[in-house]
Amino acid sequence: MSFKGSKFFRITFQLTQLVGHYLFILYDDFENRKMISAIFKDLYQKRSAIVHGDNKNIQSQDLNKAFHLCKLITYKILTTEPYCSMANAQKLGEYLQNQKFK
Repeated sequence: MSFKGSKFFRITFQLTQLVGHYLFILYDDFENRKMISAIFKDLYQKRSAIVHGDNKNIQSQDLNKAFHLCKLITYKILTTEPYCSMANAQKLGEYLQNQKFK
């Protein structure tokens, strides 16, 4: 069964794009941003291999990395200004979009 074109596929794709684009909020320095971006790309490739049928194995190490990445992003958004002061998710998204192009 293919999810391409389905609502599920669009949500998953949009979510991964969103996270990939906004990883910059985790670190201020170039080297750490490069490192976290490489981790995210690696996890996304493994996710794609599972979803598209090339691989059905999920390593616990990869799950731990994904969980840790989610925790980092969530913690940063909930505890760090200006993110934690945003009135809603739309305002946060607009702010992050503007920051991306600064």
